Amino acid sequence: MRGAALSLLGAVLVLSACAIDPLNTDPEVRGLRGTGITNLGDPGEVSDVDLRPGESFRLAFDANATTGYGWALLPGYSETVIELTGDEYRSNSSPFGMVGVGGTQYFQLRALASGETQLRFVYSRSRTAEDAVEERLLNVSVSE
Repeated sequence: MRGAALSLLGAVLVLSACAIDPLNTDPEVRGLRGTGITNLGDPGEVSDVDLRPGESFRLAFDANATTGYGWALLPGYSETVIELTGDEYRSNSSPFGMVGVGGTQYFQLRALASGETQLRFVYSRSRTAEDAVEERLLNVSVSE
């Protein structure tokens, strides 16, 4: 009886681990309360987000640093409204010795004060718009 229960528990754990899609390639906005936004959409589309001063959020973009490409937040947004507090790349887990594995680039941002601004993210080798192969726009509105 105990062996059957352990086998059932093991099967449930295995199935629940399979439900997560580690290869999700859509950029996501995480940690936004009350906005309903889940991703930044297709290139060319603009997403909107409403925040309160002091709220933080994290964007996650599919990336592959082994190609030389990476996501960059371009200058031009209002640094009095929003602050970039972190930019980190994490490689996906892979078997030892495997090369060319993609990963996720995370941007941590914090709303500072009331106002509006637009965040422009590009995926390029130079971290500039000149050779960008993808672009995402996010309109940010911060109010009390």
